[in-house]
Amino acid sequence: MSEIRTPPPPLAGLRVIELGVGIAVPYAGRLLAMLGATVVKVEPEGGDPARSCAVDDAPLTGISPLYLHLNAGKHNVAPEHAPLDAALGWADMVLDSRVRAQIAGTALDPDSLRGARPILTLASVTAWGFEADEPGEIGDELLVQAVAGVTTLTGDPDAAPLRLAGWQTQYLAGAYTAAAVITAFLVPHRAAHREKGSS
Repeated sequence: MSEIRTPPPPLAGLRVIELGVGIAVPYAGRLLAMLGATVVKVEPEGGDPARSCAVDDAPLTGISPLYLHLNAGKHNVAPEHAPLDAALGWADMVLDSRVRAQIAGTALDPDSLRGARPILTLASVTAWGFEADEPGEIGDELLVQAVAGVTTLTGDPDAAPLRLAGWQTQYLAGAYTAAAVITAFLVPHRAAHREKGSS
């Protein structure tokens, strides 16, 4: 009987450091982990706010199911066990949820990264943009839906607008982030594979 070999997952070999919290960045990390990337989540002091986020107004009796859902398939480490310089030296990609002002002057500052680690990709996902004063938080969902125009499409014409259930804008941001990371990883690898095959 011939041996059946399972092909490696599409993102096998991709190493991701996840520094972001909330929903968008962790969801992006989860999607990458599902596709075979090695994703190491480094939580900040005090932990990810999603740990204590209630779902459907149900009282929490432990870690939030939202947090468990968003972080399945990852390696979770404390900050003291993953010094930033060592983590950046290991990773191909970094997922973060902070704005420029929060990382200015650190090893994650884009200007520093370009010089020190030009092949490392930083994906920063915030509610209001990288140049904003604050990155936003899980509870901003209604405000984000309103600013994005989503609430103009919900509810009855003569009634108040309605909020879409859950955290749909944040999940969508995470999905787009994962798609961008996949493109950044796979396109160069496929180009290198074609060049190798044609030589």
